[in-house]
Amino acid sequence: MLEGYGETIREMTQGISDKRERSLKVGMLLRLIEKLEPQEDEYIASLFIPLREHLEKTLVQGSSPRFYRKQFSAIQKQVERQFGFVPAGSIREQYTGTGLALGLALGAGVGTALGNTAVGVGVAIAIGMAFGARVGAKREQAAAEKGLLY
Repeated sequence: MLEGYGETIREMTQGISDKRERSLKVGMLLRLIEKLEPQEDEYIASLFIPLREHLEKTLVQGSSPRFYRKQFSAIQKQVERQFGFVPAGSIREQYTGTGLALGLALGAGVGTALGNTAVGVGVAIAIGMAFGARVGAKREQAAAEKGLLY
């Protein structure tokens, strides 16, 4: 399905700056391609054709990477829906964000009850983020053991 596609992307991105490589998430793209190589799915393979074209336009013609990023995001969502594969670090980020939101909500309530919203919110956000990061790390470890991370 995607045999040799990773090599094509490596050749296309050879010589670009590290900053540009990070902004285009080339490493993540290569890991995703490697993860998908054993899968046989024509639809997902067909999504990589416009991705490569948009990447080439971005690198060679200096076009905006907007369409490349949209296509890459669409591929990631489809891969997650179909196979359950997610980028490394994304599960922890989701749980940390959830912990922050819950900490803010609980901290506002507790802070109001105690008469000092700033202290309540500050403490609860820190606790919520720490708790969310811890839960996220455990969930991510479980996903890694199942082979669902790229």
